[in-house]
Amino acid sequence: MKFQEDLNGEMPEKFISPLNVYWKNCLYGLAIIVTPLIIPLLLSLKDIPLNTHLNINRLLIEILGVIILLISLWIRFANHSFYVYEKNRVLRVINPYFPFKKDKLYTFDEIHDLHFLRYTNRLIITFTNGQSKIYLCDCLQNDYYDEHFVEKTFDDFFYRMTQLGLKTSLNSKN
Repeated sequence: MKFQEDLNGEMPEKFISPLNVYWKNCLYGLAIIVTPLIIPLLLSLKDIPLNTHLNINRLLIEILGVIILLISLWIRFANHSFYVYEKNRVLRVINPYFPFKKDKLYTFDEIHDLHFLRYTNRLIITFTNGQSKIYLCDCLQNDYYDEHFVEKTFDDFFYRMTQLGLKTSLNSKN
């Protein structure tokens, strides 16, 4: 599924949630968690025969592979990007990553309010019909006012939606 960027000739203002940031953080976290667990295990293997070592090493590699696969799936599931079409008054929510591809269009008229959960990077859209949807955007970074002069951040998205007249709220203490 290829996403068409323009909507009736209008190019969007993009708030993109890139995967590369999250991958780096997850791999660092994985190294911090797995290393202290593996070192005692390797030290305890010194009195075990070599063929048992190979089986244990194979098991550790398989477990590590499953952990990396689960992290990859979570990263792809938890990353939504947002396109704002000011003239058409439309918010587009996109998850371009397989197997969770999604492309939803919401007009500003059908959105009752937007609740931004900062530091967990969640967006709750409440609609005029009373229903709500939660979108995860883990790689859309927060603005710590010391960087991000080029890329758009979660905070920029919040302020932009406020400027466009939508009812918004920001919860900084999740």
